[in-house]
Amino acid sequence: MAKESAVWNEGLVDLFCELAMKEVDNDNRPHTHFNPEGWANIINFKGHARFFI
Repeated sequence: MAKESAVWNEGLVDLFCELAMKEVDNDNRPHTHFNPEGWANIINFKGHARFFI
């Protein structure tokens, strides 16, 4: 079975970076990793991604 690969265009990369920085600013990365709330917010970014797909 072939593995699927994600396709990241420049807009999605920028969006992901902005979301990650927002979670850092919101203290959802207490040490070196995002906490569960931070990851949940990043994973659920699909609502914002519709502008880039």
